[in-house]
Amino acid sequence: MIRLLFMVLLGVLSSTHAQTKSQKSGHRFAQTLHLVESGSFLFEANTVTPRTSTSFSLANLDNYLAIDEGHVKARLPYFGVERFPDYNGPRSIQIDGVWQSHSLKIKEKKKRLVLKFVVKDETGQHTVIMMINGSGWTNVAVRSLSRPSISYYGKIKPLSEKTQVSVE
Repeated sequence: MIRLLFMVLLGVLSSTHAQTKSQKSGHRFAQTLHLVESGSFLFEANTVTPRTSTSFSLANLDNYLAIDEGHVKARLPYFGVERFPDYNGPRSIQIDGVWQSHSLKIKEKKKRLVLKFVVKDETGQHTVIMMINGSGWTNVAVRSLSRPSISYYGKIKPLSEKTQVSVE
């Protein structure tokens, strides 16, 4: 009898814990969705995965992709071959411009967002695809004409005055 009572109590507690976990996940997704829809956030990469190699840690490198109401500014390290190198230009991916076209797909069932945009600036045209999960962890793929695509993994956070990237 005690064993049966213990099993029932354990079942009730585990279902309550599962509901709480689901509610927390839904709340985090709502916060992430609100952040992305606000149009002002900062992505900081933890790792980079070049197309022809394994991933590297970016713990000690300065890197970011900032979006502020359609203006995109980024400095992301690049590891790979350039098709049309500018020998006096930067080796990293540097973007500074307004997005030309953008789309946001909301996948509520999977608690995932897909933000895609194109930016043209003096360094070329860049297509950026951000796959953002419910807790803000993000996979960013950057494609351009002069370089093979490269992926970054990190987290998005609000673009505050302290972390604001100067937009001139």
